Amino acid sequence: MKTLKASAQAQYLGSPVRLTTELDFRSGPPTQVIERATLSGRFNPAQVKAMGFDTFDVMTGTLALDARAENRRNGSGTVQVRADLRESRLGIDGFAWSKPAGTPATSEATLRLQGETLAAIESFRVDGPELALRGSASFGARSRLERVVLAGSSLAGSRFNGTFGAPARDGGEWRVALRGQLLDLGPAFEAENAARAAGQSRRESTNPPAALDIRFDQVVLGERRALHGVQGTLRLDGVGVLREAALTGRSHAAEGQSGFDLRVTPEGARRHLRLNAADGGALLRAFDIARVIEGGRLAVNASYAETRPGAPLMGIAELDGFLLHDAPAAAKLLQVLSVYGIAEAVRSGRGLNFNKAVVPFTLTPEVLTLADARAFSASLGVTAKGQVWREREQLELEGTIVPSYMFNSLLGHIPILGRLFSPEAGGGLIAATWRLQGPMADPAASVNPLAALTPGALRGLFGLGGNAPR
Repeated sequence: MKTLKASAQAQYLGSPVRLTTELDFRSGPPTQVIERATLSGRFNPAQVKAMGFDTFDVMTGTLALDARAENRRNGSGTVQVRADLRESRLGIDGFAWSKPAGTPATSEATLRLQGETLAAIESFRVDGPELALRGSASFGARSRLERVVLAGSSLAGSRFNGTFGAPARDGGEWRVALRGQLLDLGPAFEAENAARAAGQSRRESTNPPAALDIRFDQVVLGERRALHGVQGTLRLDGVGVLREAALTGRSHAAEGQSGFDLRVTPEGARRHLRLNAADGGALLRAFDIARVIEGGRLAVNASYAETRPGAPLMGIAELDGFLLHDAPAAAKLLQVLSVYGIAEAVRSGRGLNFNKAVVPFTLTPEVLTLADARAFSASLGVTAKGQVWREREQLELEGTIVPSYMFNSLLGHIPILGRLFSPEAGGGLIAATWRLQGPMADPAASVNPLAALTPGALRGLFGLGGNAPR
């Protein structure tokens, strides 16, 4: 007998499959194909993992698999694999991308074997809605994955190349390098914000920790919000918390005076954050923290006391030389106060210029809390404390407003009498307390006019007026 052909229905990993095989018993060179076989069946993620391919919770449901193998006399072999993913649900949380069951998607790969060991995936491709992955993979001893390479790939609008170095042990850190034209994180942020607004708890990630090295021409954070020329390194733990970072980039597409530098450094259970930006207003808009600030040099010194997801960031932000514009809350407050020259500046559409702001803050995904924040220019000084509810777009703020800030401050320098008129920190002799409450687009504003007649020291001591800050 020179050859043998057979086919049968069988069970493989608990699933019914159809097998065919063809054996060649004739003598030949080392490269002679001595066995050809095919396997067709339907498998779930656990069965796919048992074959040696971990889906990392990316896939649920079943896939239809068609594999064709050839083995040679020298022990090498190849397997052509095609999978129909129509009945599978695919999802990649980091990009807020998913494919529901019933939507077409396919995957193809060419595997290279040496004996019973998987040596490499010479090429693979995965195609689906907003998905086109192209690459290869290499394996070490006992078919352990070592490295995945992506080239000319796209996912949910992002376009990139990349390498993924597998950890040497289970639960270890992946080493990831990504390069490309565009990284679109907007859908992921929107999905997380929508889930939080709906009161849904954050789903704990089961992904392994990763050390990332990234370089992208553009990183999209949301609608009309993007960073440019972003490069650097990050470390994420298994639940997606940023443990360490060193990033640089620009808040404007054109190269110029809009660079930023972000550092996150671990220290025990704490993480320290340092941020410097040449255009603080543009960077705050890109991260959707503040939309009404233009320009200004920004410096942030803050820290996370915990490493849990959503832990508050506490620190101080300083912003020099900026413009406050298109701020309905500020305009409404100043119009109520009717300070000469200031209301006119608001009506002019130019906004309000400030020399400096010092803002002690606590920031969480839900709320920005201000504590004794202060900002001033030659004509105006403001203090503020309270909360800005980011997702609800509501605010509850109160503080002191000081017209003619320079004049008020100079009173404190008059010999002997200066101590009487010396203003409190961020306050002044001629001042009024204020409160804003309600929707950001149209808050209710109230002012305590009696405070304008009370020296700052006395106002702080007696707290006159029902609207005075508590």
